Amino acid sequence: MAAPSDLELQPILLQRLNDARMRSDELFSIVRPDAIYERPIPERHRIIFYLGHLEAFDWNLLRERALDLASFHPEFDRLF
Repeated sequence: MAAPSDLELQPILLQRLNDARMRSDELFSIVRPDAIYERPIPERHRIIFYLGHLEAFDWNLLRERALDLASFHPEFDRLF
């Protein structure tokens, strides 16, 4: 049995990523809108950081390896 090609895996990967993002959106939806920028634990980032971190992590991990997309701002990719 041959391994699926990258092109065959892209739609599957994108669907799984979309499903995961929908689940994370459900989790973040329980946070009150006025609390998203609060820092409930002083040693931790504000809650909004974690929402943005998911997007940045996905982009940095999958952009080049799985989606064959060029970076639009390499400095930001290194920063995040």
